[in-house]
Amino acid sequence: MKIADYYFQCSKASLNSSLLFLFPGIMLIILNILFWDNKQAMMLCLPSVSVSIIYFQQHLMDQKKAFNAAHAYGGHLEHFLNENSILLFYEAKLNPGLLLFSKNGAKVGELRNNSRGLPLFRRKYELTDGQGCLLAHYINTPKGTLVYDSAGRQLGGLFKTKGSWTIRDRGNQIASIDSARLFMDLKIIGKEGVQRGRLRRGMMPIEWKTFSADPNSPVFTLHPWLSDEERLLYMAVLVKEFFVDR
Repeated sequence: MKIADYYFQCSKASLNSSLLFLFPGIMLIILNILFWDNKQAMMLCLPSVSVSIIYFQQHLMDQKKAFNAAHAYGGHLEHFLNENSILLFYEAKLNPGLLLFSKNGAKVGELRNNSRGLPLFRRKYELTDGQGCLLAHYINTPKGTLVYDSAGRQLGGLFKTKGSWTIRDRGNQIASIDSARLFMDLKIIGKEGVQRGRLRRGMMPIEWKTFSADPNSPVFTLHPWLSDEERLLYMAVLVKEFFVDR
């Protein structure tokens, strides 16, 4: 999947919504012409038609984004754990998910709620790569978010202690979270005081703007020298920001 495919899906959904709202408006017009012949009744179709027009405009914008992204697609697929900068798109469906794209416009992963059969206070989220292979899963508990690898081995978690969030590796704190209050700008700071990762909006690299027409799309960056386990641990930040706190 590419960013262009994502925009095509959004375009299709907007078009379907436009037609859905247009149908009752047309039916009201037809009924009024055939049976009522009342000019006042024609006003009843305005809300439906107005919403339909709004969705159709969104359809056209998404379609344009899709064509632009398809034209700029780099055509090179990287593995998720090799990516140091990830573009995020929240997918608001019946089962919400977070789509993860590389800097060349290819989908490298997906983070999605998979809480079937689990209590509400222990929600489970799965991280998969671009081919749908499981990389890790995250279980949200009252104490924080526990992180497990694909084999079910616990790596650590994201926990709230004394009003602040910390990331722990098998009980040992390896990083803390420093976040802004008014906008999305979250930094992952290691014990040595070095920034290991950052999640923010509005600071998209210039070369990415050919793939995403929305410069406010969030970007998650990680240091290239991080281990695979650390990368999976730090992904718990996305679970917190886009699922738990949403």
